[in-house]
Amino acid sequence: MMRVALVAHAVVLMVCISGLARADALSRSPTCPGLGASSFEQRIPAGTRRVAFERASLILFVELWHALEHRPLAAFPERVMMYLMPHRPLMIGYQRQGCIIAVLAVEPPTLVRWLRPRLGWSV
Repeated sequence: MMRVALVAHAVVLMVCISGLARADALSRSPTCPGLGASSFEQRIPAGTRRVAFERASLILFVELWHALEHRPLAAFPERVMMYLMPHRPLMIGYQRQGCIIAVLAVEPPTLVRWLRPRLGWSV
C-alpha cells in the first residue's frame, strides 16, 4: 500500500511539473455517453484515494489510453480521476460533462514506465 501511495504521489508530481499542454491537438466531441460520474463514484469502495487531473495534464492520460487500449475514447475528457485502492491496479476514470466516458486499469509500475520518457524522468 505504501509503495502504491508513493508511486501515486510521484505520478501526481511528475504530471503537475510537466505542464504538457497539447490538448488542442485532439478532436473534441460535444456529447459523452456512459455512466454518470456520481453513480460511478458511489460504486468505488470506501477508503479509496482520489486524485483529479484537468487542463494540460489531460493529454498525458489520453495518450496513455491510446497506448494501452485498442479502441478510441468517445470524446476528449474534461477531467481525469485516478483512483488508488489497496491491492488493486490504479483505476483511471475519464470524465466529460458529468459522465464517465472510459475507465482504464493500470498497474503502478506500468504507469511509471510509460510516463518516464514523456516527463524526462530518467531515474
